[in-house]
Amino acid sequence: METRYWKCNKNLGQFTTKVDETTPGAVKYEHPMIPGGFKFQLQVPAIAGHIESLYLDDGPYGEHLCIGLQNSAGVDVLQVPTHKQNSDWPVAEYAYLAKRIGNFDVERILELKIWKFKPEDSDYDKLFIMPYQGGRKPVAEALTRDKQPKIDPVTVGSKKVWDTEPLFKALEEQVEAFISANKGKFDEAKANREPTENEKTAAQSNDVLADCPF
Repeated sequence: METRYWKCNKNLGQFTTKVDETTPGAVKYEHPMIPGGFKFQLQVPAIAGHIESLYLDDGPYGEHLCIGLQNSAGVDVLQVPTHKQNSDWPVAEYAYLAKRIGNFDVERILELKIWKFKPEDSDYDKLFIMPYQGGRKPVAEALTRDKQPKIDPVTVGSKKVWDTEPLFKALEEQVEAFISANKGKFDEAKANREPTENEKTAAQSNDVLADCPF
């Protein structure tokens, strides 16, 4: 069992996670921004499992919504950025999920699927991460349009911009409320499984640090 961290590759329209080239199913992915020009990764259109964790992680590459799904292979953690570069608006995939988190059921398997399409009136692809819990339709919004804050323009210097801070706050409140309501179940789900290889390695590292005399 292992913990795998997945990201959404918009060009491929799939979830990807970096792996060793000997991993079954590994695909060589080439891109000029990758050190060395390529890496090996797994590519899947969906991940699924019982929700074991859900949190906002503010790391060195910005804030991400993280959803940990427990399954027979271990734990699959989807990482979705919350903020766009050079934009005042939330990342669309994050907003789509955050509006629905309040209706997630921790007792049922959550399946996350990627849906990529090109609107007729656009030159650009649109991509959504669709959450399913047994039905033919995605999980419905908890933060419906009538509950969302009004977004007004504000003037910054000589420039007019949208004040999206209330929207970011509303989305974060959806995430935090779900965490608060389900923390006990998250802890129980994690306690009832075997540690993943990543967790064993981290524990060993912590033991070494604890024994260090300095």
